Amino acid sequence: MQGSEIRAGITQVGLLPNLEKPEAVALARELAAWFRRRGLVPVCHPEAAAAVGSAAHCEVLPCEAWRDKVAFAITLGGDGTLLKAARILAPLGVPLLGVNLGRLGFLSEVEAEQVFEALPAFLAGCYVIDRREMLDVAVVKSGGGVCRFLALNDVVVTPGTATRLGRLAVYVGDSHLGTFPADGVILATPTGSTAYSLAAGGPVLSPDLDALVITPVCAHTFYARPTVISKAETVVLRVERSREGGMVTMDGQERCRLTGDDEVRVRAAQVKALLMRRPGWDFYAMLRRKLRGDDACLFPRS
Repeated sequence: MQGSEIRAGITQVGLLPNLEKPEAVALARELAAWFRRRGLVPVCHPEAAAAVGSAAHCEVLPCEAWRDKVAFAITLGGDGTLLKAARILAPLGVPLLGVNLGRLGFLSEVEAEQVFEALPAFLAGCYVIDRREMLDVAVVKSGGGVCRFLALNDVVVTPGTATRLGRLAVYVGDSHLGTFPADGVILATPTGSTAYSLAAGGPVLSPDLDALVITPVCAHTFYARPTVISKAETVVLRVERSREGGMVTMDGQERCRLTGDDEVRVRAAQVKALLMRRPGWDFYAMLRRKLRGDDACLFPRS
């Protein structure tokens, strides 16, 4: 999808710095002044506005109110900053431009030192939208009630103790894929296939595939292997026969404790994360560039 088709005529730009990184807050302050000089209005949520400071003259608006008011949002940090932003802003249809101040930056489009050089082209509509699958997660509590979450990278179910193997049952649609004695099970999108799933031995999926990957973590059996499935399937994950219960984690950031016979039901979400890319962006070139180093971190979470 071409950039000129996205949210035309909106003159406000969201700024989402990682507030735990002073350099991200400082860059947000510089960007706010840069946008003001060009007649654009920088927008921050209240906590970010307090960190950036009143001198930046940001308009203060909760992220949940950015629909139809913000042309796009710039995330300043690592992949974790963009993952958090995607869970909030994907349902609102707000595109994200990731600026990498982290170590790896699989999802980011621009390195911090390039941002002022790159921005004019984005503002002129010279970009494309990379639409990424997300996961709709429903934690069905055995005592009643449902907790709902979104995830861009992955959903991970783990047993309640780190010192003993758990038994994790996995169903794909109406079929029982297996019950694995393992440290956990990962269900990843193509985006998340290059994160924790890859570190656990899963395959890399091209982001345009209509597929998900199930990856057991340290399974104590020969038959447990990563399995690629259609995104049309609903996956059910459950910790079996565990007095300690378990945990489900979305994108390494949001968590929900599992007790009793709780089930985690996951399917492809109706919304997609909209990532802004420069024309000619190449997934395989990015993959080669990011993973070529011997010290590359393969599952960014910060």
